[in-house]
Amino acid sequence: MKFKDYVDKPREKIMERGVEVLSKVELLSVLLEKGYKGVNVLELSSSLLKKDVKSMSYNSLVSLKGIGPAKACKI
Repeated sequence: MKFKDYVDKPREKIMERGVEVLSKVELLSVLLEKGYKGVNVLELSSSLLKKDVKSMSYNSLVSLKGIGPAKACKI
């Protein structure tokens, strides 16, 4: 499913129901804003959370596909 077809988009959920209803994947997807070719932001967020990004350094983050300097700083 393409992200644009995702019925309950995270930003819309925040506006309608508040940030507390978001999953960790959805919350990270709001920060990241977009994925990369062939991978939507929710898929990217899910794969990042499986890698335990909270303990990764900036250099480790930017080495991941789909994560550049701006996204690494947001994380």
